[in-house]
Amino acid sequence: MKVNAMKEMLDTYLPKEINIDKYELDKIEEEENREKYSPFLWLRTIYLTEKNIKPKWYKNNKNIISKGFYDYKKLIEFPINFRRWRVFVKQRKWYDTKNKKVITTDNIEYKWSKAIDDLIFFCRHWLIPEK
Repeated sequence: MKVNAMKEMLDTYLPKEINIDKYELDKIEEEENREKYSPFLWLRTIYLTEKNIKPKWYKNNKNIISKGFYDYKKLIEFPINFRRWRVFVKQRKWYDTKNKKVITTDNIEYKWSKAIDDLIFFCRHWLIPEK
């Protein structure tokens, strides 16, 4: 999949608070979905990494430097064409050399990332007869 098409897709499905231009595509993994009774045939996982761009409120502060990354965090899941897509984000740690503190720029958390699991629960409960 081309990067521009991927960017447009992510721009559509990610929350409006997330600026996709701040992230670069790290990798995409695809595997067969092995969940029992799942309506999705494939699972695709997209990994994004935050670029080394200072937040706008620290842009002129020379004491703020990039100091590594946090672990990947699941941001969202959504279905497209019988595929279950997941997006994971790795955010930068910013360090204030003057105050000796680690600063988090965005504590991103998408409240509806569990929506796909609720859909699967609904499908299992109402559409698949119990034996």
